[in-house]
Amino acid sequence: MNTATEVTAAPRRRLLLIEPSALFRRTVVLVARELDLADIDEASSHEVAREALARQPYDGLLLDLGDGLEGMQVLQQLRHGHTRSPGGTPVAVMAATCDAATGALLREQGVQRILLKPFKVRTLLEVVATLSVATP
Repeated sequence: MNTATEVTAAPRRRLLLIEPSALFRRTVVLVARELDLADIDEASSHEVAREALARQPYDGLLLDLGDGLEGMQVLQQLRHGHTRSPGGTPVAVMAATCDAATGALLREQGVQRILLKPFKVRTLLEVVATLSVATP
């Protein structure tokens, strides 16, 4: 008697990448897919990210902080439960600069990683791999 045991693969994590550079977004998404790291949705702006977060839950965010307060507002909406994702969803922040006060605020908001621009795509893919196994 031949009995086969089915192995059910764990569902891939769904991440949201919020980044203004289309080239950078596409590169990260394509390489992450090729390496089978995660399914990544793209948002070109914080406004588009808020719409995506209102539509469906995500297992992690890769958030460009931006120049103003919009990136921080997206993070606070997530943390306060105003999205479809759990408040404790893992977040990595990308920023051009980060002073001590901003870094402290991001840590208070539970940000797992702060990446200072410029950084290599490889570095972000390492973060994608980490967020893909993290649990909120």
